[in-house]
Amino acid sequence: MRVRLFVAVWPDPAAVEDLDDALAAIRRDHARQGPRWVASSRLHVTLVFLGELAESYVVPLEQELTDAMAGARPFATRIVGGGRFSNRILWAGLAGTDDNWPELARTTRRAVRATGASVAARPWQAHITVAYGRPSMSLDKYVGPLLEYTGPAFDVAEVWLIRSTLGPNPNYEVLSRFALGASIDPLRTD
Repeated sequence: MRVRLFVAVWPDPAAVEDLDDALAAIRRDHARQGPRWVASSRLHVTLVFLGELAESYVVPLEQELTDAMAGARPFATRIVGGGRFSNRILWAGLAGTDDNWPELARTTRRAVRATGASVAARPWQAHITVAYGRPSMSLDKYVGPLLEYTGPAFDVAEVWLIRSTLGPNPNYEVLSRFALGASIDPLRTD
């Protein structure tokens, strides 16, 4: 049997609610002709998308992630700013201290590769997909409210292995959670 998997961080619910509130007016004003908005319950930071793998990868992947995350450092972050990837994806950005997000992504990718699974070689950027553009649509007018957005700080202290099922209402099932293994660094304000 095959499973569709990704490894992600779920932001603190208060941070998601704050972002949701900030985007409420623009979603309401452009409900019919606007982009397809991601439900707030599905907002996350994908560290590694694995795609479809044999179910036999799950246990070795869980072990590798357990070991890798034990050596990773928790950190503080916040949702801040945003942009678009062409006219396909509208995203909110993430802040942290130093190199936290890229290092967490590299650690996760190394753990995945240790199982023999492949990881796409494309560049990684910390972001939360908030909407998908429709064909022939410009996302430019939706970027403005995100550029000025700064949300409340929250701690990144664990990553999740998620099984996803595609369809009109995608379903995410948490298979495992992996704690990051050190004390939280305070979020810089400079």
